[in-house]
Amino acid sequence: EIREKRGLVYTISSFAFPFSDTGLFGIYAGTGEKQIEEFIPVLCDELKNSPKTISENEIKKGKAQLKANLLMARERANSRCRSAANQLLYFNRVIEPEEITTKIDNVTKDTVERIAHNILKTPMTIASIGPIKKLETLDKIKSRLN
Repeated sequence: EIREKRGLVYTISSFAFPFSDTGLFGIYAGTGEKQIEEFIPVLCDELKNSPKTISENEIKKGKAQLKANLLMARERANSRCRSAANQLLYFNRVIEPEEITTKIDNVTKDTVERIAHNILKTPMTIASIGPIKKLETLDKIKSRLN
């Protein structure tokens, strides 16, 4: 919607950094001064509505991708070591791949919707550079997401 249909950004991506006691979900977008006024409302609408519009097929594809990534990462010794270290740090034990794939298989559309809703309720920060006179305030953006 934002990039292909409306051409509001030249690049957009999201990222997540989960930790044992906190985490970070972010969105990076590169846009122009003229597009910023339309971009923020459309982005907020997409964030609010995307969990509701995700299909069972998309959930299925996401699960398959996660499991494939997990299995491919197990082929590299450094990935196995990093994974084991992270699991020991976060869970005090190494988790077998079968347990992880079972947990992935148990994710439902309701789970995705609930977690997305919880993410949008957490405190928010904005960082921006460039001509930002037309950028909405943080409070205005927060109100769009409620």
